[in-house]
Amino acid sequence: FDILEDTLPALVLVDLRAKRDPTLGAGGSVRHYRFEPSTHGRLDAVEAIVGFEERLFNDALQPYLRSENPALSGFATAATFRDESRRGRVVRLCGASFADVVEASRRDATDRTDFFVQFYAPWCAHSKALAGTWDALADEFRHVDAVVVAAMDATRNEVDVAGLAIRGFPTLAWFPADAARRPLLYNGTRDRAALAAFAKDHASASTLVDVGRPSPPSSQSADDGRPNPPPPHRRSSQQQKSPPHQ
Repeated sequence: FDILEDTLPALVLVDLRAKRDPTLGAGGSVRHYRFEPSTHGRLDAVEAIVGFEERLFNDALQPYLRSENPALSGFATAATFRDESRRGRVVRLCGASFADVVEASRRDATDRTDFFVQFYAPWCAHSKALAGTWDALADEFRHVDAVVVAAMDATRNEVDVAGLAIRGFPTLAWFPADAARRPLLYNGTRDRAALAAFAKDHASASTLVDVGRPSPPSSQSADDGRPNPPPPHRRSSQQQKSPPHQ
């Protein structure tokens, strides 16, 4: 529960409903709700504790979510994640930055960015084996602003998203640009070609024709902006060898 000795005594409500029904969110795990004296009253007052419990069943409490310090070097922010993605890097997220980067982008109706997120455990052999492939996938999509390849250490960070159940490592989840759509779990083979094909099939924006390559130059002339003239007509070899009409 991330409770330190200097924060005792402490009161935490543990909600098991999300564990029984992963569609409720909390990554298919339990939700924790901390009693904060500054918000909920005196910890030694019965009425404050009863009121705290009532707020839980009235859906008036926000769950406590673990997160690494978002100020630490290496974690993306709302201002930096696109630049990281355009450089072909995996966008590193923590629990706190997930809301600022992924959820904020999905709530923006004008933003058509999808996020392909790996929830991993540093000690997990399968997560370690996927690391190189995930890096290569991020590099492949570096020219596509509509898809961001990201990763989060799910042993130190938590997210609360309806429909997301993290039951093993790594868990690969596709977050569509539309926040009304629930995340889609990837259960295919973990090679780069299969992952890239999945991204192309589920992308919200139709900008994935040239994945892995910069956009081709336009047909306009670099000198005056006018369209380039069509190439001169060339006769086929058969036309060249035909005798003149008699």
